[in-house]
Order: sequence, then C-alpha cells, then structure tokens
Amino acid sequence: MNFVLRDIKPGDLRLLAELLSRIPQFDLDDCSVALELLKIILEQSEQKDYYCIVAADPSDVPLGYTCFGPTPLTDGTFDLYWIAVNPACAGNGIGTRLLQAMEAQVRRMHGRLLIIETSSSKIMP
Repeated sequence: MNFVLRDIKPGDLRLLAELLSRIPQFDLDDCSVALELLKIILEQSEQKDYYCIVAADPSDVPLGYTCFGPTPLTDGTFDLYWIAVNPACAGNGIGTRLLQAMEAQVRRMHGRLLIIETSSSKIMP
C-alpha cells in the first residue's frame, strides 16, 4: 500500500474524526479527547505540547496518525498519546511507519525515553 507521512492539515480533522469512529476500541469519550488534541495542534501553532504525524494515501486522504509530546515536568521523556490506523488498512505497515517516524522525531527533539501506555479499562476483542 502506498502512503506518505506528513504533518496534519486543517482539512484532516473531519477525516480523522471519521477514522477514529471506525475503530471499535475507541469509544465516544476517546474520540472526543483525541480530536481535542488535534484541534490544539491545528489552532495553536505556537504550542509545543503535542505533535502529530499523519499517514496519507496518494489522494492525500489520512489513513492513520500518531499524536505525541513531551511529558510535562520531565527532561527528555515523551508520551505517545494516540495512534490510530483505519481498520480497513490494517496490516499494511502504516502503524509501524508512524511509530518509526515518531521515534525519529522524538530523537531529533533530544528525547531519551518514550512512554507508551495502553488503556486497562477496556477489553480488546
């Protein structure tokens, strides 16, 4: 599957909302929080708390994304807040490439530790 990695754009928000709604592990609250972070990234260009990498198909339609940022009050620690891939595209290496790109960006930002937590409140099918 062909795709490129790029920064988020304002036109992505609606499409990423639709993508999130297709992921059964994300409930409405999860989707709301995920979209809130994306809005911060798009609307507050000066902020340095959240970053986003989007995987897009050749037509520039988002197939997935990752949202991450520095952990407050730490030195060189980052958190992965969200990673999402369209379920119809699963198994094509999109999630792997998003994680690799995120890791590379964290290294460029002098990150030394990346925290990736999963929710323990949900049972995965």
